[in-house]
Amino acid sequence: MAEHFVDPTLIGNERIEEAIHLFYQEQTEHRFMERISQDGHLLFPVEMGQDEEGCQTYQFKTLELDGQPVLVAFTSVAEKDKGPEVGGLSTFADSVLETLLQMEDIAGLLINPWGESICLGKEDIALILNPGSERFV
Repeated sequence: MAEHFVDPTLIGNERIEEAIHLFYQEQTEHRFMERISQDGHLLFPVEMGQDEEGCQTYQFKTLELDGQPVLVAFTSVAEKDKGPEVGGLSTFADSVLETLLQMEDIAGLLINPWGESICLGKEDIALILNPGSERFV
């Protein structure tokens, strides 16, 4: 069995995976805010390229869900490797979520699409980023 690269910025995301599992098992509300607010990282699949000056660029990959594009993110390299081969960018989850809220053409975020996944709409994301919120999904 091949070993997967371990990205130290993704360590601790087991809590996100556990919350996804519990959501489906118990059909109750669970928060991801703790991990995201503590410098939490997610792995975002990206298409790499170069601009005219030769600087590296990237574009976040999306999937279509219910006819609308959503950003995709993974909690680990192992989760990303369950799907097609694609480059990845590990970055702070909260900064991408804040940017996503401003993107009119993106409906939300799909976490771990090739495994036990969860999709967060913009309302859910706004509640996660607001520490006083009482509701998750």
